[in-house]
Amino acid sequence: MPEVPSALEAAMPGMDEPIWYGVFAPKDTPANIVQGIAAAVREAVKGDEVKKTFSTLGSDAIGNSPAEFATMVKDEGDRMGALVKRFPIE
Repeated sequence: MPEVPSALEAAMPGMDEPIWYGVFAPKDTPANIVQGIAAAVREAVKGDEVKKTFSTLGSDAIGNSPAEFATMVKDEGDRMGALVKRFPIE
């Protein structure tokens, strides 16, 4: 849709939207299960095919810890919440 301006072209500074993927589990999932899933993801993203797939999408495959991921999700929610307040869409 070439007629639709990007967020930056529409004068919306701070609207830099990286694409990320994550694995979520139910809130009360036991810690050992969460750590096991995280370890499996960390191992999977080391694979050449996974790296290649993410690379073709312009992304890097990383496997951060559950705590790092939770912080990233919270920070992203806070950032997006601030943008929604700053640039309300009607």
